[in-house]
This record gives sequence, C-alpha cells and structure tokens, in this order.
Amino acid sequence: MNAWPTVPLESLCEINIGRTPSRSEREYWGPGYPWLSIGDMNQGRDLIWTKEQITERASQSVMGSMAQPGTVALSFKLSIGKVGIVRKPMYTNEAIAALPIRDQSRLLPEYLLWALRTIDLFEESDDAAMGKTLNKKKLARLKIPAPGLAEQRRIAEVLDRADALREKRRKSIALLDELTQSIFLDMFGNPVANRHGWSVKKFGDILDAIESGRSPKCMDRPASGDQWGVLKLSAVTSCEYIPKENKALPLESVPDGKLEVRVGDLLFTRKNTPELVGACAYVRETQSRLMIPDLIFRFKFLPGAPVEPQYIHGLFTNQSKRSRIQALAGGSASSMSNISKSKLLSLPVELPPVDLQTKYVQRIEQIAAMKQQQSAHLARLDTLFASIQSRAFRGELWQDELKDL
Repeated sequence: MNAWPTVPLESLCEINIGRTPSRSEREYWGPGYPWLSIGDMNQGRDLIWTKEQITERASQSVMGSMAQPGTVALSFKLSIGKVGIVRKPMYTNEAIAALPIRDQSRLLPEYLLWALRTIDLFEESDDAAMGKTLNKKKLARLKIPAPGLAEQRRIAEVLDRADALREKRRKSIALLDELTQSIFLDMFGNPVANRHGWSVKKFGDILDAIESGRSPKCMDRPASGDQWGVLKLSAVTSCEYIPKENKALPLESVPDGKLEVRVGDLLFTRKNTPELVGACAYVRETQSRLMIPDLIFRFKFLPGAPVEPQYIHGLFTNQSKRSRIQALAGGSASSMSNISKSKLLSLPVELPPVDLQTKYVQRIEQIAAMKQQQSAHLARLDTLFASIQSRAFRGELWQDELKDL
C-alpha cells in the first residue's frame, strides 16, 4: 500500500492504555480530572471535553499517566478505530490507547491521526490470522508510513482541508433538516398541545390498512442488478428513507410483489429498541424490487381521506408526537419494544385543513430538492476524499489536489 518506509508504532510513540476506576467507589468519581470514554471521541478530531471526571483520589490510587495535549488517542476495543488529538490533560479508559509521540522531529500528531484513520489496523498489525481484535502488543506492531516531516505536514493539511469541506456540507444538510422541523412547528404548532384546535381523529379512521411485510432468510449483502431485496430496519430508523439499507433475497426465494416499496409510501418501524421504535420515513424515490420486512409497517390511506401522507410524516417525526407514539410500545426497557396495529389504529392524530397540509408539502418538497443537491455534492466529496486519502499514503498526492473542490 505504502510508497513510504514503514515504522512500527512502538518506535514512534509510547502506548499507554487507560483505566476505569471502580464504579462502586464513589470517592473516585466527581470533579477533578477529565476522563475520556469512547463516547467522548465522537466530538471530532480535537478532544477537549469529557462527560465524566475522576477525583484526585482516583488519580493517585488507580490511574496511570495522564495524556497530555498533542497526544493522539485511539480506540482499540468495542468501537475500534476512533482517533482524536487530546487538547487538554486527561485520563482515558481501558478501551483507549494514548499515543504520546517520542520525538516530534520525526512525527506530527496531525499526520499520525490521518495515518491511523487510513491504514487497515488489522492488516498493518501483521496479525490477521489471530482475528479481528487489538491489544497493546498488536498496536505496537502497527506499521506506520513515515515520510519526512514536510511531507507529513502537507498530507495532514490537504486531508484537513478536504475533510473540512465535507463537514461544511454535512452541516448544510443538518440545517435543512432543522428548517423542515421549524416549518412544521410554524405552520401547525406543537401537535400534542394542539392550541390551534385542529380536528382530531383516530388514526384508524383515515386508514384503509396497515400493511405488514415479511422477513425471509436473506443474503448478507445488498441486492444488486435486478435482484429482489428486503429492507433492513436501518432503511427507516433515521426517519429518512435509505433504500441501500437492504439485504438481497436468495434466488430460490419467491418475492411478494404486493410488498414492493413504492414512491409515496409511508413506512413505520413497529419494533426496535425503546429509543428507536416508531421511526417514520416517506419514500420520495426508491430502487425497484425492494420489499418491506415484518418489522416495518406501511400505511395505506383511505381514498379521499383529509390527509397528506407527508403531513403525517411530519407529525410522526415531531418529537412531542413521537414520544406519545413510543409510549404505545410494549416490552421492557431492556428488550425490543413493539407497537401493535391495534394501538396505532386508536392513536389520536391532529388534522389541520387539507389546503394547509398541501402548502406544507409544497414547502417541504422545495427543501427536499435542496437537500438532494447537497447530498449529491457530499457524495462526490466523499468519493474524492477517499481517493485523496488513499493516494496520500502511496506518495501520489498532487500539489494542487484540492483545486476542483
């Protein structure tokens, strides 16, 4: 993979594994020193805060060395491969390796971060036969491409700039999502409070049917070509329809054309974890030959019912209303929650005049078109970024690499 000579990680960095003080010792937990967990590493490249702190007593009694600013942190257990740079002194847990650089004249933290994000941690540990796990011994043997310091700096700068462009695009998409939610509240208010006094009907009064899918045994890959596929829950969980989240139906299985997903469908996850159950997604476009599974409902509205499906999508994804919907679910907090058809049919739904719902749909469609453009641009950036990232560590990075971005 690499045009540059490679060096074992242990010759470039110390490898310090963190610890978790006993939760039963209350005097270990409280104001004192930041303590980094894997969840804290979701904040991005720069690690500047932690949700929890440990006390002076924990620091003196059970902890090792504290990671200092400029130290690269790598998660190597549970959620493997998250990388960040510590920007203030902090301790880490036992699933995170702190990697203070031995000689800053040989290695830049920003370069090491991108190297660890790019290489195959299992392949480069030269221990693939031992399975997909990492430990301190395997981390020590990771092979890090080692160009000169000037080239390291150039690689890090180019990748930082390219990644910043992707982040801007992601933020633009997130703002459009927030705008969609704001428009709903502006036009209809909090549906649970219903201060406008909109008409309220049972959901079953405007439905022709709640259709259930089926979940035959599928292949462990998405459908391709003219194959049939079955949606995974993740196709709906985000409340945005994602058709690529499917599993291919084996050739010997007979598809049910009546369960094929169609443009205009409103899909609903009837079963999931308590915090994810009740997700609702509207299908604006889809590939053909995808079926709904048994864990996803499809709502079929009565002809002439005073409702726009996209309004129901907005209603069911409103946080206040979704909380009410999730409260219908049966099952314990530790198990999969399930919402029955009978409870959904009796759910009260607030119905503003149809002409107002139609105006809402028109505005939402305009935003959806903008979001589609932004998403397409992000996809192009992702593809280009992956190419740049790969070439950077093969010594093929061009001087004007970002001119077309």
